Amino acid sequence: MKTSIYCMIIFCGVIFLHPLYSNDAHGGDAHPESISKPDATAISSPDMEEAAADGNPFFAPPFDDTPVALVDDEPITKYDLSMALDRQGKEVSDDPGERDKEEYLAALDRLINSRLIVLEAKNIGLHETSEVTSQVENFKLATLQQELMQNHLQGLEPDPAEVEELYQKMSREVKLYSLVFPAGPEARRFLEEVKEGDFDQIAQRYLEEGKATVKKDENYVKIKDLRPEVGQEVYSMDIGGLSKIYRTDDGHLLYRLVDARFVEDPSVREEAAHLVNEKAKREKALEYSFALQDKYVTFDEELFEQLDFETDMEQLLKDKRVLAKAKQEDAPPFVVTVGDLAARIKAGFFHGADKAAKLKIINQRKKAILSNMIFMYTSELEARRLGLDETEDFQRKVEDFERSTIFSAFMNRVLLPEVKVTEEEIRAYYDEHIDEFSSSPMLRMKSLVFHNRQDAENALDKLRKGADYNWVSANAANLVAPDNEEVLPLDKNLLSLTALPEDLHELVHEAKKNDSLVYAPSEGNFFYLLLVEDVFPPESQPYEQVRNDAGQKVFNSKAEKVLDEWTMKLKEAYSVEILLNDPAQ
Repeated sequence: MKTSIYCMIIFCGVIFLHPLYSNDAHGGDAHPESISKPDATAISSPDMEEAAADGNPFFAPPFDDTPVALVDDEPITKYDLSMALDRQGKEVSDDPGERDKEEYLAALDRLINSRLIVLEAKNIGLHETSEVTSQVENFKLATLQQELMQNHLQGLEPDPAEVEELYQKMSREVKLYSLVFPAGPEARRFLEEVKEGDFDQIAQRYLEEGKATVKKDENYVKIKDLRPEVGQEVYSMDIGGLSKIYRTDDGHLLYRLVDARFVEDPSVREEAAHLVNEKAKREKALEYSFALQDKYVTFDEELFEQLDFETDMEQLLKDKRVLAKAKQEDAPPFVVTVGDLAARIKAGFFHGADKAAKLKIINQRKKAILSNMIFMYTSELEARRLGLDETEDFQRKVEDFERSTIFSAFMNRVLLPEVKVTEEEIRAYYDEHIDEFSSSPMLRMKSLVFHNRQDAENALDKLRKGADYNWVSANAANLVAPDNEEVLPLDKNLLSLTALPEDLHELVHEAKKNDSLVYAPSEGNFFYLLLVEDVFPPESQPYEQVRNDAGQKVFNSKAEKVLDEWTMKLKEAYSVEILLNDPAQ
């Protein structure tokens, strides 16, 4: 099995936050009758602000399990709130200011609202639907696999010798002699002639006959700066070697590697270390998958090698012979039949297995597909044996994902179907927010750049008195050289007003044609005399082009209002208690 089966293991982060609103909501009615009798009065905003007084546990040093609120006796902990703030790009401060406290309270209120929605969803049984349970189980398995591999690969470092060897190959500058041919046949004929003759003589003849043009680089160029496909080929070429033919805008190109030399480049060394480390991870992960397979599964390699899914697919779909099964009698049941593998292979070809069979690619993939089926089983067994499913981090991840999945199910089945948007509402939004659907104003300017403000002001005074711009430019003193890399390119192109630096935007947002001014950037040592040549006002996009965008905004706005209405009802139905002001809690 080790020689024929390999595992395609994908290392990736798991994104589990669902979008709040969606147009693909499916059926379901609201269930206000399922709301229970009030247990306590909802906490109002003033009460929340009072609860954020100094001396509470939240603003003290971290205690992740400290409850900051109770929703129907279910705690929202400091950890929950910290994670909510982290997702917003904010950090918890041990000494928060008033603005920090407002952000904390707003985040806590959103957490309370989401917990209320989840409680109501559970009350009507949404957490037991296959839509939710299947997603949660899939998430558990994917997370266990990910953490198992991270645990196994922890501390793996790239081999310094391999890094150095790859770095020496990658960090090179090359000198190329390129020929461009107007037609493919000429390029191919040239390659055939060069096989039996001298490159320089044959190239010179093609150039004299007008059958090719030359692009000989006098300077060295880094491999990483070449076109990716060219860089990939030249990386493995020897000096004097010829490339394959490339189709370009100018014709058909091939090149000869004239010379190559090593150059120090820390960024390339980092990339080399990354590539070597990733290669080592893949190899170690592959070895680990083989070890787990030997530990937990019995595999019929002889039967597997006989299977031809490109000619016998329909027959193999009915085949009940066992390819792999659990090795240990007391382990959870696991069996993969030939038919199971055939069904998985067939399902994996989007354009149909018949087309894949004609292309002779099914049998190439059967090993990877079976290996992944086995790894799904063995990785879960090993992860649970190691207790990875019992760690606090894993359980938190599952709880968070389950809540978000239940929340989404409630939104799609109950809340969003209440949201109705009419054509009249979309049109009204478009008319009232036309700026959102308009291009930014554009400017074209000329600029003179000075070393000091006084010279810029003098030149501005001359312009405003009627002097010609070209005359002012020719007679101005202390100008900065136009090729200075620190000069802002304010006169190179048509500029969008919104793309300008904020301080310049403020100066020119009401500018008219022929207006002039001096601009001194907040960061920089130069002063810019600007002459506005043209102003192009914003243009609104036709309603038909932006109707869907406008409609989504109307839908989102109405959905938020419906969500607010629901959470207000639920705050009256379930007990909510804020604990930020009680250190004893």
